Amino acid sequence: MKLLTFFFIAYCFLFSKDALQGSSALEKSGFSGMVLVSEGFYTSGSNEYNDERPRREIYLDTFYIDKFEVTQKEFKKIMKVNPSEFRGESLPVDPC
Repeated sequence: MKLLTFFFIAYCFLFSKDALQGSSALEKSGFSGMVLVSEGFYTSGSNEYNDERPRREIYLDTFYIDKFEVTQKEFKKIMKVNPSEFRGESLPVDPC
């Protein structure tokens, strides 16, 4: 789970609005299966359940994110390993 969190954070910084500079850069980069998430505040966590505490407002810069989950085939092509417990090339990666 820590590895997946690291990749998500790195991904947000690498493909931020400043890094890609608009849709033409996005198209040239080959990331056409991605969507733009606008900058702003969002609520993280909840005070209702212990494992979600504390509730807080977090600010994120604009970033791009895949429309679909990363498949095990795609993940293995880049990372050279498949950490998934439930195997199948077309299944999403499920880090242990």
